[in-house]
Amino acid sequence: MLGGGLSGSFRPTGAAAGTDYLQYFYPGVLALVLLFTAIFATIAVVEDRRAGFLQGVLVAPVPRAAIVLGQALGATSLAVIQGTLFLAPSAGNC
Repeated sequence: MLGGGLSGSFRPTGAAAGTDYLQYFYPGVLALVLLFTAIFATIAVVEDRRAGFLQGVLVAPVPRAAIVLGQALGATSLAVIQGTLFLAPSAGNC
């Protein structure tokens, strides 16, 4: 809705003259979706540490690398799912 509403004010010049506003707007929004997912995953680790949950996880009988890898893969899979859901409506427009 935001892209459609602002498309009238977009007047590309030069090399981007044939670019539609939604073609310009969509990749930036997708990057922001992925960026904010990464930021919130990092905030979750900080909050786990503040609440004391991370200390309990670190004393578990598993390698610390497995804990870090699990959190990284969890955040990555969440970002991929959100990015895919964001891309799904545009797949029909191709």
